[in-house]
Amino acid sequence: MKKNQEANIISFRILFNKKGYLISEIGGLPLADANKVFKGSDLKIIQTVIREGKHRIEKLHMELENELNALNTIS
Repeated sequence: MKKNQEANIISFRILFNKKGYLISEIGGLPLADANKVFKGSDLKIIQTVIREGKHRIEKLHMELENELNALNTIS
């Protein structure tokens, strides 16, 4: 079997669940585990991607949540 050549470093999904609720989901490699997979300059790059990506995704998540909350109070 061929070894995977891709890995999820960081991801963001927006979906509806079965009850019709909008959900956002942040996933990926935990920052603390990056050193188990990457070394040297690659490790520094991946750590930066995870740290900065998570920060920006969490900000986007909060903005979407605030907007949806505002829309729900108008209805």
